[in-house]
Amino acid sequence: MTDVVDNRGDDSPYECGLVRHELPGVAVVPVDGEPALHIEALLRDGWFDSLELTREDVTRVAQYRDELVRKDFLDSFDSLEEYLRQLRVEVRLVEAGPAEVARLSQLTLRTNQFNQMTLRLGPAEVRALVDDPAARVLAVRAADRFGDNGVVGAVFTHQRDDTVHIDNFLLSCRVFSRGIEQTALHAVLRHSRAHGARAVRASYRATPKNTKVKDFYPRNGFAPVTDDGTTVTYEHDLLVLPVPPAHVHFTEIPGDDGS
Repeated sequence: MTDVVDNRGDDSPYECGLVRHELPGVAVVPVDGEPALHIEALLRDGWFDSLELTREDVTRVAQYRDELVRKDFLDSFDSLEEYLRQLRVEVRLVEAGPAEVARLSQLTLRTNQFNQMTLRLGPAEVRALVDDPAARVLAVRAADRFGDNGVVGAVFTHQRDDTVHIDNFLLSCRVFSRGIEQTALHAVLRHSRAHGARAVRASYRATPKNTKVKDFYPRNGFAPVTDDGTTVTYEHDLLVLPVPPAHVHFTEIPGDDGS
């Protein structure tokens, strides 16, 4: 999730850069000296396209408060491994339905750092994919000992012949580094193999904000097959699956009965 601010009060490059560095969850929207264009600048990137208030919007203050408690909890441990084990992270992948459409659209519009293809989708476009029998939309839900994070990510896929294609994979920056992304990817790979797929393909499109995840697929057993300089497509042969983090409790995707 990304918060949005404009820079009318603090518009020097230094101040804007400081906000970007210290608060990566905040988008700094540049506006020039012409007030008549400020509204256009604020609306340009889709920050306010969602007209529906999601559950995550309603509970955001409580979630921020929980996050402060998590940080205090982290400081009480000598190792990250022990912290994660005691955090008791739970991940659940569900087939997206009407209840998840608004939130998934919101994630595609606002998520920048862990957004493999940065495909911006309005609610109608997400709804069309949810209703499309040829597509598969998974909502990633997460919780831990301090509370329910709600829907924090999404995986958009379709299958062509014996290959599953991950059209986009994104995750809220609020839940980075807890093993959620590796758990979700492992579940998709396992499910694909269990249902007869020979391979899974996924792509990464570079943007100025998602460079931290450019190696996500290679680190999880994918090999590059094409590279046009901006977008790299990878393939996993499903022979040896990556090992999911041991500290995460995962609820299987409905229908995943493979091994």
